[in-house]
Amino acid sequence: MRSRRGRGALWMGLVLGLGGGVGCAGGGPRAASGTGDGGASPFTAEGDAGTTFVGVDGGAEALPAGAFQVTGVRVPNQAGGAVPLAISVDGARQPPLQATIEFSTDGTTFRPATVSGLTASSDSATGASIRATWDAVQDLGKRAAGSVSLRITPSDGAGPGTAGTFAIQVDNLRAAARNVNHYIDNYGPWNDAAFATAQRVDLVIAHPANAKLTRADIQRLQAGADPANPHDDVLVLCYVSVGEDLRTHALSDAQVRADPRFRGDGSGPRIDPRGPNASGRTLAGIDPRGAPSNGGTGFASYYLDDNDVQNSANHLGDGFPDRNKIFQSLFVNAGDPSWFDVVDGMTMDGPDQLAGLREVLTSDYGRGLDCDGVFLDTIDTAAPNSYTTAESANESKFEWTAPGFGAFIRRVHQTYPSKLILQNRGVFFFDPRHPQYAFNARGAIDLLLFESFRLNSNTSEQWNAIDYPDNRYNVAPKLMAEANRPDGFRVLSLGYAEGPGLSTATLTGLSTVGFDSLLEDIHVTQELMGFRHYLTDGAVRLVNDFVLRNGKLDDHTAPVWSSTYNDHDVTPAVAPTPRVGIQKAAGSDGSITVWWDVALDMNRVGYVLYAQAQPFDFAGDPSLSQATRHRLAPVVPADYMGGVGPDRYPYQATVAGFPPGQPQYLVIRAIDQSPAANQDANTVVLTATP
Repeated sequence: MRSRRGRGALWMGLVLGLGGGVGCAGGGPRAASGTGDGGASPFTAEGDAGTTFVGVDGGAEALPAGAFQVTGVRVPNQAGGAVPLAISVDGARQPPLQATIEFSTDGTTFRPATVSGLTASSDSATGASIRATWDAVQDLGKRAAGSVSLRITPSDGAGPGTAGTFAIQVDNLRAAARNVNHYIDNYGPWNDAAFATAQRVDLVIAHPANAKLTRADIQRLQAGADPANPHDDVLVLCYVSVGEDLRTHALSDAQVRADPRFRGDGSGPRIDPRGPNASGRTLAGIDPRGAPSNGGTGFASYYLDDNDVQNSANHLGDGFPDRNKIFQSLFVNAGDPSWFDVVDGMTMDGPDQLAGLREVLTSDYGRGLDCDGVFLDTIDTAAPNSYTTAESANESKFEWTAPGFGAFIRRVHQTYPSKLILQNRGVFFFDPRHPQYAFNARGAIDLLLFESFRLNSNTSEQWNAIDYPDNRYNVAPKLMAEANRPDGFRVLSLGYAEGPGLSTATLTGLSTVGFDSLLEDIHVTQELMGFRHYLTDGAVRLVNDFVLRNGKLDDHTAPVWSSTYNDHDVTPAVAPTPRVGIQKAAGSDGSITVWWDVALDMNRVGYVLYAQAQPFDFAGDPSLSQATRHRLAPVVPADYMGGVGPDRYPYQATVAGFPPGQPQYLVIRAIDQSPAANQDANTVVLTATP
């Protein structure tokens, strides 16, 4: 890594009581008590945004009028993993209502589906409905993608009804990535003990060139502990550097000059097209190839010469590509379109001796590793210029390349749409205080790794007294606001047992030195921030199960509100004042728009709006059961694009369908995606008139 900063599952044959009878008059379907936001819970009756209604195969005309039958099922637009199902039933006669769900991958052979969270309700206008969650990973495996048939057969107290068959699109791979709980990162070789340990986790990051990995090695990891059980499969991502050219790390300047692989079109190295004094200015409209170095050319266009421009008295480059001072590789502008072809085509058995994207992600190029995804390293090349100075251990002045880095990641996603992408660091892309925010690749990445959040790889300190508080109180709330958006990603974190008072032997159970500090690293990252953590040595070569053995993922605590705006401008940073619940509300034309800030939890956090026309009675109705409940699908407010502030918030959502002119009392609560669906109980109320 190139960091330079510092079931209980049930089959659906269970009896579902309707309470009051099918077709009775009433207030319509209501979410079951404890039902939560997110993919692990059934939809709320009032909040099915982001879903698709799938009708019975053959169309509505194929259904006999008035018959007792399943007429449709509502599923998420991106169904996978734990799939909420909202099933519509017509013609139910008397309770109890029952249903059996089966699945088929070929449309012919059906098997019982693994489901949980069963509820049933009825309404005189809409008919009966059944809600449940289907465990698609349990039934299909982590890599399943494509069309799956669900056959749902209803029955009630008077007997069975007519089954409906529905074709839905499932993508379990991305759902599995979002739900990674344990992972291993290993840049070194693999022995039998390492394979055995890795087969017990959800995801593995491997360095194919360092370990000389073959397709058979990748398959051994992917198979998990039980090759016959797809539910315990392991997702495998392989390393590719995109912000530094690792082919050059062991070459002298003279060797680089003499090697035709590094000459390209001869128009590089390149420099910031904004000029030598542009640090911190807008990144919009920049030519992704930059400008030719004023110190000379003769190299590939994707190499960079900005450090020399910044530090020379006359702002002249030296015409030779800048190097990473620590790792000695040449810095690369990933936004240069020609770099994609180079890094895509590298092979371990060719002259580059490195695995490129195509070798990693396909089965018919080079060694055909066919990994589940790629680990994109050296993204920090595009960091703000202010992060380093000429006195820094590893200066980098390449912020102008950030738009191109975002475009590069999106191109990887477009070129290999069925594969996962993990972005290592580059957390500034998800911080609106930086212009890089406008060019982040959210929606194209599935995971992000936060290296050195607390314990870093510096042997002279366990954590940096400035960096760690900044990471925790300033960076993490903003990062998690992005990670938990509808198109967000899972955040992994990596700590090191390298500082004073720590021992890597503790990770393998051969010592207890530093045990408490290592536990604190797990506590802060996993339980408080919501990351998924791994601990290793400085070389990232020590395969171990320390976090697997000592981490606790039982979640019985509601999300805790934080703030993307830290009102305490001090160094070291301290915790911001939490901005709890709803922060702003405005109404018009039968709609209400609300704004709110971020809450942190061990698990993914979603948000629900409760609205009613009369004041809330928090003592008499603490669960707000009398209110209408809306699951919120937030967008990025326009003003948040320009940075954080006392009246700026990361989340905004508009809810329609209110009676125009009737004032509404509003509460927003945070709810986690744990099996318990823990929800906070804040009593912050605003009003708005739609």
